[in-house]
Amino acid sequence: MPTSEAQVTVSLVIPTWQRRDLVLRLLDLLETQTRRADEVIVVDNGSTDGTAEAVGARATVLRLDRNCGFAHAVNLGIQAARGEWVGIVNNDVEPKPDWLKILSLSKSSFVTGKLLNLSEPQLLDGTYDLLSQVAMPWRAGSGRPDQSTTNYNNRIQFASWTAALYRRDVFQRVGLLDETFGSYYEDVDFGLRCAQAGIIGEYEPKAVALHAGSSTFGAWRPETVRLLTRNHRLLIKKHFGPQRDWSTSCRLFVSRVLWAILALRHGQLAAWWAGCRESLPEVRYQNDPALLRNVLKESEAELYRLQNETGFDWYWRMYFNLFPLR
Repeated sequence: MPTSEAQVTVSLVIPTWQRRDLVLRLLDLLETQTRRADEVIVVDNGSTDGTAEAVGARATVLRLDRNCGFAHAVNLGIQAARGEWVGIVNNDVEPKPDWLKILSLSKSSFVTGKLLNLSEPQLLDGTYDLLSQVAMPWRAGSGRPDQSTTNYNNRIQFASWTAALYRRDVFQRVGLLDETFGSYYEDVDFGLRCAQAGIIGEYEPKAVALHAGSSTFGAWRPETVRLLTRNHRLLIKKHFGPQRDWSTSCRLFVSRVLWAILALRHGQLAAWWAGCRESLPEVRYQNDPALLRNVLKESEAELYRLQNETGFDWYWRMYFNLFPLR
């Protein structure tokens, strides 16, 4: 019997492109949850591997005729969802049986849990996002051993959309993902918009899932690096506006140089350059600059603290050497 709109309290949106095997594995795991979703929506972003046919009646399938990017696919899923909670789950996530039950008990506006590395479960894939003062993100704890620094409940400003739940009214207040990002940093942009609206979320470490990571493009593939480079430029343009103080401009320049060096170390300087040269769409700047500055300063301070506790990545070691935390 179809579930009525009044009965739907948790909807899960799964955007996917190719990788039918991952989607079917995720659907299997969702059916074993101690608190099952009331509605599951698979948004097939133009797959040619029979994903939609394989899903069949196990979920609602929204089919696109081409790959329109993560943001567009997720937005379609959110608009179709009927739940009070709307969750976004990547196709390469494998949630533990109590994952959804724990997250759905949250009293916050949005909530995310702990992600472990699928191939090395003793290591963190990530938790929640932290940003520098020029909005360069770091997934808190990424690559570190699963330990006490990430095992406490925490109020957060930024959640990765790898696996997170949002209350419906957040979208009513903030809107949907900005589709000009396509894929990458669209969730960072959404978090910054939540910050401007005074919306705070929660990190719940007891809600655990495994994550393969970069299953579509690959972590250091040219397309990934190009999109990351291009979209960070778009993020800056959108949230920092045309008039930037000297300190922000200096940090931004250094951040870009460090990212270029990191891309070079991975053999992707050409992809970085392509992302730098790509033209950006026009955006409307509406931020409160003082609020943005305070949010990012607080986030950067926590980023430094966790990096200092667990060992600095190369990028962040260079960044904080040049811009010591005050």
